[in-house]
Order: sequence, then C-alpha cells, then structure tokens
Amino acid sequence: MGFEADAVYQAADGQYGLIEIKLGANRIPEAEASLLRFKQAIIKHNEKAFSNPDHPKPVYREPSALIVICGNVPMAYTTENGVHIIPIGCLKE
Repeated sequence: MGFEADAVYQAADGQYGLIEIKLGANRIPEAEASLLRFKQAIIKHNEKAFSNPDHPKPVYREPSALIVICGNVPMAYTTENGVHIIPIGCLKE
C-alpha cells in the first residue's frame, strides 16, 4: 500500500502517534499529507471490518497524534488538519 512513518511513539496505555521527520520546512506539507493518508487508510480499513462480519482482518486503533518533527521551523504549531509540527530543538532533554 505504500504507507510508512519514520517513527511511532506508543504510550503505556496503547495510544500511539505517527511521526515523520523532515529537515526543511518546505517538506512539511508533503509529510502532513502522508500522515493523513496513513490515518485515513486505517479508518477505511476499520469501516470495512465493522460493516462486514466475515471480514478476516483485525481492527486497528487510530493514531492519537500525527506529528512532523522539523529541523528548521522556528516554533511548534498545529496545522488546520490537526497535525502537530514540532521543531527538533524542542526535543532535547
């Protein structure tokens, strides 16, 4: 299917976030679109599983957060689509 994320962070309660890592801010829209496609694929899969009792595949938990870590953005923000953009400098210690 071609879906991937650079990293996955999973909390002890099973919630997880999909993470893309980009060096330049010009790559944020691409990373955001990729994460949103990944989440939408999970949603569509689950809808199909719930609507068909003979569906042979499991149901997947949706990601709790979609995150892009970027090397050169000046501050953290959240896009209109709910994707969190985080400067790499915010991750120290």
